[in-house]
Amino acid sequence: MEVGEAVRRILVQHWRLIAILVVIGIATGVVLGLSGPRLYAASARVSLSSTDPQDAAESQALADSARAVVTSPSHVARAVTAIGASRDANVVAQQHVALQALGTSGVTELTVTDPDPYVAARLANALAQDLVATRRDMARGAAQSPAEQLANVQAEIGQIDAQIAHVDAQLAAASPIDVPALAAVLSQLTSERAGLIQETLVLEGQQGPYATVIESAAPPSRPQPSQAPLLAALGGLLGLVVGIVAAAAIETLRPTVVGGRAVARTVGAPLLGEVPASGRSRHTALGRVWNRLAVAMQSAGVSSVEVVGAAQRGQLQAFAGELGSHVDAAQRDGHAVRVPTPSGSRGTSGDDARGLVLVAGRSVKLEDLQGIADLVTLNGRPLLGVVTVQDARRPSVEPDADGEGGTR
Repeated sequence: MEVGEAVRRILVQHWRLIAILVVIGIATGVVLGLSGPRLYAASARVSLSSTDPQDAAESQALADSARAVVTSPSHVARAVTAIGASRDANVVAQQHVALQALGTSGVTELTVTDPDPYVAARLANALAQDLVATRRDMARGAAQSPAEQLANVQAEIGQIDAQIAHVDAQLAAASPIDVPALAAVLSQLTSERAGLIQETLVLEGQQGPYATVIESAAPPSRPQPSQAPLLAALGGLLGLVVGIVAAAAIETLRPTVVGGRAVARTVGAPLLGEVPASGRSRHTALGRVWNRLAVAMQSAGVSSVEVVGAAQRGQLQAFAGELGSHVDAAQRDGHAVRVPTPSGSRGTSGDDARGLVLVAGRSVKLEDLQGIADLVTLNGRPLLGVVTVQDARRPSVEPDADGEGGTR
């Protein structure tokens, strides 16, 4: 199946179903976005170190450790109790507390959301103070103070410097054979020294205050923007996906043949033309259909045609009359060309020199076309071509008892 045919069968044929599901998804998103309480966000800023981190990885590590503290249910419960609020600590910790690093600095922003702007600000400040106290307690509880750790690292750097000087002296007097091995040792010592220098910078940053609140939270004056637009967009996208999947499932269970050429290809006959529902263009299109039909009749050696299709008998009779009106007087008198309705019965042997013209809509269920193909096979007359009409109805088709086309 070609891409264009798949698009026509799934998107065009079932656009109403897809549109309904998209609207339902958008409406659901809007309802969910507007049904929840309006939240206020209050933010406090906390410096986690007296010096800025050396890179983004160190900054993110500081932020991660601070986030683990402020989102801990026990710390949140202690802060909620301290401000005298009535909140579920687990819900607040999971849904209403956020912390993020500001760039690559050691400063983090702690944000708390709550329906009450004053509760949001007081809780943010309480959590910020709790974070500062927790980091100081962690530093005091370490096995060694930052100053002692720094002294040990500097002693290791001194030892490595002595080793590097010794290797440099060996390189100056080494033979060419020993140079590669000594160069590898020197490279390893240089790499270790660089790592210790980095650790020294971190420990030097811990010599000052471990953490401090640099900006307290203030009660916000406006609530956060509604999530309704975002949820509506997500709901619409979900509805679109579900609609396409549903349309594809329908087409898998009951395939539809869409387009005049696809209908003609399915029944194995040429497309005589596509006729619009009404207007002047319909008369012109019927004229082109008759011109092509006349060629097909001459090639098949038939003198009249019979209109069959998946439409009401009255509609087929009306279409036969419209098509017959394009037969000029010379053709009627000279060749006795007529366009009978499907209700015509077999008469003389001359009446048997007839062909069939299939009239169908632009989209027809495959099982209906298979029924028409069975009708043509039972009828025994040649199928001269297919005409698609925009307003043709598509009920199921079955042959009458006499083999003529009928509808149900």
